[in-house]
Amino acid sequence: MRNSILIKFYLVLILAFGINSKSILAQDFYKGEPWLFSYNVNLVIEDAQQFRVYFNAEKIKWNFSPFNFTAEKRLKKGFGMTFMIGSNVYPEGQQISGLTIDEPLDLFNTEVGVKYNFNYLVKEDNKFDPYGIVTGGIWVKADKLLPTYGIGFGFNHWFSNYIGMTSNFQYKILKDFEDNKPDDGLVQIGFGLVHIVN
Repeated sequence: MRNSILIKFYLVLILAFGINSKSILAQDFYKGEPWLFSYNVNLVIEDAQQFRVYFNAEKIKWNFSPFNFTAEKRLKKGFGMTFMIGSNVYPEGQQISGLTIDEPLDLFNTEVGVKYNFNYLVKEDNKFDPYGIVTGGIWVKADKLLPTYGIGFGFNHWFSNYIGMTSNFQYKILKDFEDNKPDDGLVQIGFGLVHIVN
């Protein structure tokens, strides 16, 4: 399963580089209000016990099908609007809110967000491009629609004027209005490729 995920991710990388090969020498991508597209693999962590697993080097249960696609429209004065769509599958034996699931659990999310790129404050081009983001949307979990809101940060590191690496960390709250259940908090960590289309 993990090998098939890596193959798909590398195919996306190759496709993205191919799309941008003709425009890779264009100058100053900060000018105007371009579109940014990113393709990420990501890990969803929904239980504090999982953090102990990672730090203690215990056996880690990775999400299956961990993809996330983001489209961003950069606006004026450092702001941008984003649309995100993603999928994950919790593996059998994963812990969620202190409970261990006995079969894989599908996750699907679609969200919109407002992003602020801190390079606007620097007023100069920079390969390191940090940002903050506030999001809201819907997660589908165990056939239930759960409204969500969250906050996070990340950065793009540009290899050229059009291609870069992206990484992000977001904390999200899933609201469950049934049976007065407490809200679920989760962490989503992503890593992938970002490119610009003017």
